[in-house]
Order: sequence, then structure tokens, then C-alpha cells
Amino acid sequence: MDNQPNCVSFNKNNLCDRGFKCASHCDMFEPKVDTRYPYTYACDLIRSKGGYNEHGVALSRGNASQIRQLFADILGINDRVLAELLANYYKANEGKITLECLKGFNLSQDFYKKVAEDNE
Repeated sequence: MDNQPNCVSFNKNNLCDRGFKCASHCDMFEPKVDTRYPYTYACDLIRSKGGYNEHGVALSRGNASQIRQLFADILGINDRVLAELLANYYKANEGKITLECLKGFNLSQDFYKKVAEDNE
């Protein structure tokens, strides 16, 4: 067998026509991997509570990552474990969090628009 098989069909156990579990040997079977889990989602949860400025979210993902790492140290747990806990919460409540963020963002934009108008 060659090193780069071209699998064309899969059975109900995700075994390819050559009998391999395709996720382990070729690029024809691409499992859906969410590369944003857990760190990006964890940071987005933290950022959602960090307030807004005239450009949008006030905290960068880098700032949020430092905050997450600090809390992991304070709590004495692994950073990835904390990131997974936060990401799971974020994903379970994503709709509610998004609505809260939109409200906060819209309020901040109204404020900065008023400030700009007052300074004209």
C-alpha cells in the first residue's frame, strides 16, 4: 500500500475502501474540528464582559487570554481545563451572550455618537 491513498468510499464505520480508519491516514475524510475550541471561545466569553469602546470590544483576545491564565493560576487549575469550562459555558449560552453583547455594543455606540455630536 502506498503512503498517500486516495479513498473513494466509506462504510458505516468510517472505514475506507482500503480498510483504514480514514481519519488516521488520509485527507479524504476530514473530521469537523473546531479550531476555536477551547481558547478562542473562552476568550470571547471574557471579552463579552469587558465593555466596549468606540471601536467595539474593549478587551483584545490577548488581554482575555492573560486574564484567563491569571485565574487558572489563582484557582490552581490547568489553563486548558479552565479554557474548556469557559468555552463550554460560552457555547451553551452563545445566543444569550450574543444578545447581551449586541445591547452593550449598541449602547456604547449611542454614547460615543452623542459625545462626538456634543464636540462639534
